[in-house]
Amino acid sequence: YLKGAQTVSMFESFVGEANFRKAVQLHLNRYAYRNATAEDFFASVAEASGNADVVPALRSFTDQTGVPLVTVRDSTSGITLSQSRYVPLGIATDRMMRRWQIPLCLSRGEGKTCTLLKEASTTLPPLTGTSPALVPNAGGAGYYRFSLDEAGWDRLISTAAALPEREAMVVADSIWAEFAAGRTDFTRVRRAAEALARHPSRSAALILPRKLAEIADTLLPEADVPAYRALMRGLLASRPEMAGFDPANANTGTPAEQGWREWLMPLLALEARDPAVRAALKAAASSSLAGDAAALAPAYRRTALAVLVQDGGIPAADQLFAALKASNDPLFRAQAAGALGAVEGAAAIAHVQGLAMGEGLISRERTTILASLTFNRDGRDATTKYVADNFRKVVESFPGFSRASIINFFDGYCSRDAITRVEGLIRPNLATLGGGELELAQTKERIGQCAALKEAKGAEISSALAR
Repeated sequence: YLKGAQTVSMFESFVGEANFRKAVQLHLNRYAYRNATAEDFFASVAEASGNADVVPALRSFTDQTGVPLVTVRDSTSGITLSQSRYVPLGIATDRMMRRWQIPLCLSRGEGKTCTLLKEASTTLPPLTGTSPALVPNAGGAGYYRFSLDEAGWDRLISTAAALPEREAMVVADSIWAEFAAGRTDFTRVRRAAEALARHPSRSAALILPRKLAEIADTLLPEADVPAYRALMRGLLASRPEMAGFDPANANTGTPAEQGWREWLMPLLALEARDPAVRAALKAAASSSLAGDAAALAPAYRRTALAVLVQDGGIPAADQLFAALKASNDPLFRAQAAGALGAVEGAAAIAHVQGLAMGEGLISRERTTILASLTFNRDGRDATTKYVADNFRKVVESFPGFSRASIINFFDGYCSRDAITRVEGLIRPNLATLGGGELELAQTKERIGQCAALKEAKGAEISSALAR
């Protein structure tokens, strides 16, 4: 669905909004009360826009898998473009050669040029403009990733905070994709994250911090966690939107500021471990569980309760579990179940595993607690072992339609050995789960991709964080 939406957006930009609107109107009128195919729609767009190239170009995106990668080399003599399939580290691809017809626009400040990249490579004339940086996906409309040389990336990163929202988002996506494919280093990713953290759009500013959170959860050694948390505080703690933060009221400030705080709160409290934010949330959570319902806004509750059990251990987990069982509020119960899985320390993790399988919960809440424990790097090993040792008991506590979701408990692993372990546990039990072949294949692929990135870039990440 995401590919479909972005492809439609790309071709709307290619033919122009007015022509695309005419195409949709033509298509709906022509096929009213009738069936129509994708080819019929392509023909409608071509006819309304007067551009026959649309049909084979659209086919190139709907008839083959994969994401295009456009490699851009920018010089005073011209801009060289070449296309290939984007492939991250750890992903085996088929041998089928792919060639797209890519509607592609580039900008340099106010200067802009567009082309339909049909061949493996082509060269465009130099592009002049008011910025030194070339944006290879002008307007962020294109469904492709781009690759630049070091100088090109450095120029683009230096201007990233001032780019329009969608352009900033594709910069974040493509720089991370470059890193995940082994074509750029972590120091450049860090510089991009620092630049984009100043962007006014939370959609653009938080893409790379969330990617950093993923690698911290999966492949980062424990010794590097303090440096990671310091980096996250540096990226996010100074956002001006946090000036109006009140745990009891999520509605202060403008709607944009409210949205920023809701997105920032889990990152600052649970990833950056910001002391001031955690103290405020913990105090509000304690007051809320003590009976002051107004002390903690529902928008912050899941994060605040997680902080409470992380700092409070078994007593706090028991207090929260009792409140969960006593509550008739489905939102509170769901938030409390998720927060229980954030507990840290071997004894507390084992205790919460027992609570998850105890009385007073519905099956969805058991699933949530155990899943949250496996998404918690501190609880992952102990909880997947618990699941393996008590497999039938755990599976039977899940509703039948969601039993295959237990495979996702292993998503956070990042080693070749983990692939063997999840295969050995799940493969013989697929019948018990009622299916799960696809989920098993996807989980093994994610683990393999993470392991390949760790092998190729782990030492580099550690070195960059230590600076």
